[in-house]
Amino acid sequence: MHTHILNPSDARMYHDGLIQYDVYPQKEVINEQVVHANQYWINIFNNVMAERANSLYNLLMVYDKGDYVVLDGWDTWLETYNLTLGSVVTAVDSTPIHEAIKNSYERTYLFYDFVRNQSYVQYLAPINLGATATFTIRNTTGEIVNASLYSHPDINYPSLSWRGYYPGLPDFTTKLYPSTKVGYLQLSGMFYDTALYYNQLISFYSQIADYDHLIIDIRGNYGGNDYYWLENIVQPLLKEKLESKLYLAFKKGATFSHYYRKAEKIYFKQSKSSFDYLPPEVLADEYEIYKEIPMVFKPNNSVDFNGKISLLIDKCVYSSAEAFTVFCKNTGFATLYGTNSGGDGIGRRVYWALPHSKLVLSYSLTLGLFKSGYSNEEFHTAPDVFYESAVDDFNELIDFTIGHLTS
Repeated sequence: MHTHILNPSDARMYHDGLIQYDVYPQKEVINEQVVHANQYWINIFNNVMAERANSLYNLLMVYDKGDYVVLDGWDTWLETYNLTLGSVVTAVDSTPIHEAIKNSYERTYLFYDFVRNQSYVQYLAPINLGATATFTIRNTTGEIVNASLYSHPDINYPSLSWRGYYPGLPDFTTKLYPSTKVGYLQLSGMFYDTALYYNQLISFYSQIADYDHLIIDIRGNYGGNDYYWLENIVQPLLKEKLESKLYLAFKKGATFSHYYRKAEKIYFKQSKSSFDYLPPEVLADEYEIYKEIPMVFKPNNSVDFNGKISLLIDKCVYSSAEAFTVFCKNTGFATLYGTNSGGDGIGRRVYWALPHSKLVLSYSLTLGLFKSGYSNEEFHTAPDVFYESAVDDFNELIDFTIGHLTS
């Protein structure tokens, strides 16, 4: 999902950030000329995106453990369609629902269910299936209902956001479970301001100094800044030095890749024969594998917590939140609970300005590989303890993890 056109209204922000942190060669891409040209596209871009994304069906059907389940509706939907909560969608316009979703890959981003080996979307929407559609739905009583749905920009559901079907998560939450000696920390982002919540976090760590467990919940975390999790979580909680090794696959002939590797001091190649597995495309001669600079993590501003750390993850853990997940998996810093993450946490996002429009394309320059040779973007990060909670019960995984840790 790093591959997309940047909102033109954000071009100035990206330009200023790249200049501030002296990010070469990307600061040369989003230059003043590009920023100025993007002003023309702001209203056009926003209107197109609003038309694509701001319309929902009068029935909310959310992916839950392999099925699309009715969780809410608009106006008098219960009486209109004779449905109950928990009814399951089986088809749309006479096409089996999973086949219809699989065929909609050109219209929107599809997630992948690693347990059931099928593509899915977080909720059924007009962008995938059309503004009007007839859904075949199996009621909880076993009755089959054919519901002709409509869509409208005014339809909304309180628990639905760009993350999917989620409760209204705050940026930062802490809880104490004294009876089980478990501390709980929830973060919705890896914030660009690394000082944000730092004092509250250090205070929280002191509160759990004699606790046995710390649960860090990053479900729904959209990422942001790697330095946030490094300075606010890893360095204070580390007791000894840790090292994490990652690998990057580049195309030989990509000029921009050469500049990037030079800027990031990525010089040392890794033999393909040293991996037990590699993606088929990486085995081709046009790809070379490089060692990323070994990342050495050291304690800093350490706090007095010696308990075990657990990390809760799900499909929305992405970008720098995924980088934190990969770090935990590689080093054993934390035990992972939940379902497969969202991926794209190894490698770097870069930018390219289209030659005429000057719209800025964001994409992942490299194919990030685990030390096993598997691609992070393809397989994401698997949990150490798999647990699939109901889509409308955010607390279920928390309760399971506490029970698993203290049983």
